[in-house]
Amino acid sequence: MPTLFSRSQNLVMVVASLALLAACSGNKDASLNIGIGLSPDEAFIVPGTGSSCVALGAAKASDDPPTTDISGERVTYGNFRLQWRSEAALTIVSMKATVKGFGLDGEEQTIDIPESEIAALLGLEDRTIAAEAGRREETIDSSSTRLKGPNSPYAPCGLQLGGLKSKEGIANYTISVRLDLVGFSTASDGAQSPVRQSVTARAEKF
Repeated sequence: MPTLFSRSQNLVMVVASLALLAACSGNKDASLNIGIGLSPDEAFIVPGTGSSCVALGAAKASDDPPTTDISGERVTYGNFRLQWRSEAALTIVSMKATVKGFGLDGEEQTIDIPESEIAALLGLEDRTIAAEAGRREETIDSSSTRLKGPNSPYAPCGLQLGGLKSKEGIANYTISVRLDLVGFSTASDGAQSPVRQSVTARAEKF
């Protein structure tokens, strides 16, 4: 869906520490092992309806046209990328987008992404990257067929954020889009550590 995107195709990638360790743990923060990004880093706010990753997966399985289950003004990022640099398993618990801009009704809106959509976005039914001894890095691109091949119930897709509402009388404005991810890692000995990461992108309405 290239017509929804801005000219920029740069991937926004953020890797940040959350300082969640106990003072004497001696282990590094598991959040240092994850990076997330959205591409393009600036997209368009568009009217009409769109299809979620869940709807695209259902259409792939049935060979029917995808249903349009996202309504209202919406923003589409063509690719969501996740990098996990650990041998431990990673489970994604939740993802939430916070959009801010003077042109939005209320100037701030929050969108909680359903678990089913997270699974379809990642191409992972249980939203978990399995543990793997010796692994240096695992990268997931939501628009790739690597995890969403012919035998997968999921389809390549981007991140769609719908249900936005503009203020009346404002036709042109820019918003910031902050995506927050929460999960946990599970080491080979069963020890679990919280994982949090966020990335901020932009979108424009013309």
